[in-house]
Amino acid sequence: MSPPPAIQATPDPTPESASQMQKSQKKLKFAEAHAASKQRQAYSQTVYTSRFAQFRVLRVISWSIGIFILVILCFGLWRLYRTVFDTIEQTQNLFFTQQTKRTDIINFSTLEEVRDAWQTKYNIISTSTPREIFGEVTPVILDTAGTEVKE
Repeated sequence: MSPPPAIQATPDPTPESASQMQKSQKKLKFAEAHAASKQRQAYSQTVYTSRFAQFRVLRVISWSIGIFILVILCFGLWRLYRTVFDTIEQTQNLFFTQQTKRTDIINFSTLEEVRDAWQTKYNIISTSTPREIFGEVTPVILDTAGTEVKE
């Protein structure tokens, strides 16, 4: 029996043409998925740039503030380091100065003259009257008559 004349029979595809057809269908599906993915990416990028455009500026500002704080911390630590080691160096110089011995010749006659001048300057009370800076001062005399307590 032969098939009816209206319906023609298609020949069975060969294995090579079937595998090519499957590959082309996979490529088509991949291309559609890839196009949809690209469209979603473009949409999300548009939304990101429109809604979150200021985030880039905020990120730069936050990084710059962080770097500024780091610089201040480093400067403070450097100052602390310099202060500590300058103090240690000054202490070492003081110890070195105390350890050095001096062998100066002392003139004892000049030393005695200086001591005598010092004693006369600071131990003898001056009896000279200083000049009056407030004009003539009259002493105040208090009248205490009649202030005795009667028992």
